[in-house]
Amino acid sequence: TAPGQDLISARGTALLTPSLPYINDYFKCLEDQYDPYSNPRGHIPLCISENKLAIDTLASRLMQVNPFSDSIVYSYNNFLGLPSPREALAYFLTK
Repeated sequence: TAPGQDLISARGTALLTPSLPYINDYFKCLEDQYDPYSNPRGHIPLCISENKLAIDTLASRLMQVNPFSDSIVYSYNNFLGLPSPREALAYFLTK
């Protein structure tokens, strides 16, 4: 074992491991991004996407369903969660 490794539990060690197996490759792609003129041999990270191209098409159908009535749910948002469900939960927990 490495020096000091016995000072942290197996759970602690697991928490230090990236949760997304591709995250290191993603960061490498960001360091060498594709550009058709200046870096044609660069990388295009395909492991992370946000569907902004079809948002209008999706919105017209999904807005008919109450949980999807706010277009903020169609793209990445704050990792703490959307404001409206957080507020509803806070209201519920304070009762």
